[in-house]
Amino acid sequence: MKKTSLTVEHNVKVIYCIRNIVYVLNAGKNLAVGTPEEIQKNDRVLEAYPGGTGEKPDREKTEVL
Repeated sequence: MKKTSLTVEHNVKVIYCIRNIVYVLNAGKNLAVGTPEEIQKNDRVLEAYPGGTGEKPDREKTEVL
């Protein structure tokens, strides 16, 4: 049986650690869908959310509460 869950989070480091597929919304509309690695390089996402870090989180060191 497949299970689906929805996580709403603004801390991208958390999302990149707990999700394999990321949906990015902007003004309530779908801006991009992809793996964390694809989202970090997506020009539309980078344009909509300037100031984001391009660094990859360390999944071993990130604590999810």
